[in-house]
Amino acid sequence: MKYLNELKFESIEQVLWLDLESATVEEELTEESPYWSAWEQKVRWDEKVVTVDDIKQRYKEKAPIYKEFSKVVSVSYGRVSNGILKVKRVTGDEKYIIEQLFKDVETFVAGGVKFLGVFSGKQFDVPFISYRAIVNDIPMISSFDIGGIAPWNIKHLIDVQDILRGSSSTSLSLDGVCASFNIPSPKDGEAIGKNVNTMFWAGEIDKIAEYNAKDVLATCNAFCKYIRIPFVEMLIVGEDKVEEQPILVQLFETKQFSKEVKDYLISQKIAKKDLEKVKKFVLASYKEQIDIMAKDKKKLQEINKQRVEEVESYLKTL
Repeated sequence: MKYLNELKFESIEQVLWLDLESATVEEELTEESPYWSAWEQKVRWDEKVVTVDDIKQRYKEKAPIYKEFSKVVSVSYGRVSNGILKVKRVTGDEKYIIEQLFKDVETFVAGGVKFLGVFSGKQFDVPFISYRAIVNDIPMISSFDIGGIAPWNIKHLIDVQDILRGSSSTSLSLDGVCASFNIPSPKDGEAIGKNVNTMFWAGEIDKIAEYNAKDVLATCNAFCKYIRIPFVEMLIVGEDKVEEQPILVQLFETKQFSKEVKDYLISQKIAKKDLEKVKKFVLASYKEQIDIMAKDKKKLQEINKQRVEEVESYLKTL
């Protein structure tokens, strides 16, 4: 696992597992569509397609993989905690989906997540979402800001596809990996022979979200096989929830007195006028332990727990 060692990977709990599903921006492509000229040029050049009917058919079949002709219709993501992969599924308007994803990713990163876990996501999912964020005028976040960066210099993505295929130029399919690793395939039941684009325009978004989440689980378990740990089970959490570390633990791990921390303290009946006192108390705690924090991770965890208890006791005096 030389690659993971280079990334300073330590635990599967450091990874947020992610997968998306996409569909065409238009159900039927017509010659009046603003996308027609670009799509016609693409398939005529790439596939030597010449008839209007074939151009339209190729749009239904292949456009969903091209980010300029398709959109995000479902995103699932989750983190392993105590052997359970807790997954959140988000569907709806594309802008809403990406905004929710970006908000939650920032929360996870603040809570200690260091990597995004994907299958072929370095080439597809992450740049796809980044492009669609630009289309929707959504401010980019650092985890998805990879434009112009050489793939080998992107250190926060754990791409299971890249890891498993090694130096081979032959790509692996997630279904094939699941078969060889004895992992249940995410593309079972009604999904066989029925693509996501057809399902989306038929209004079957709930089924898409279900398969989307299964892709996340399969990717995570393929990685579990690679690092030789037991497979995990999946728990679906509500769309309004995200698995994260407690606010005070986030505070001690990130050393950031963020808006979320302030809002949390206010919700605990801490008056705004006392927030500066809390901030000074917390920062003083960091300075006392800076040398130990830099040298001993286990000791740091003990200190974090102790400091959280100290802050909680201190808050009760205000």
